[in-house]
Amino acid sequence: MNERIQFALEEGVTHIAWQVGHIAMAQFRLCLERLRDLQPGDRDLISKDFIRLFSKGTVPATDSSVYPPAAEIRATFDRVYEAVMREAPAYAGNDLEAPLSNPHPMFKTKLEALLFSSKHEMLHAGQIGLLRRLLGKQPLR
Repeated sequence: MNERIQFALEEGVTHIAWQVGHIAMAQFRLCLERLRDLQPGDRDLISKDFIRLFSKGTVPATDSSVYPPAAEIRATFDRVYEAVMREAPAYAGNDLEAPLSNPHPMFKTKLEALLFSSKHEMLHAGQIGLLRRLLGKQPLR
């Protein structure tokens, strides 16, 4: 393994499992839970344990056994993403300016939550890009 990536893993800086799991958790909380509250079937998208494992303030663990298998993380990411893409068109017009029932210090309206979600995802996509480079992969662009 590349020394730079080994250091990043040993120091708990980050790794792909945490990044992808964290993006899925954040999309769920920002684009579904905050915008329309929890609905029946939401726990089929993502479990409470998954949310706890990847929530804000968690630190990427060096012990991979604390995480679900990669296929499960990816499947959760895909389910949440598909639900957000299915429901996002329903958030339209003046409804986007409505205050959140569960406001956040950084945003107060549905539109602000959606905009923050996209910025947050890009931040973590950049970290995934850096991990790729540390592994010796070429940039995607």
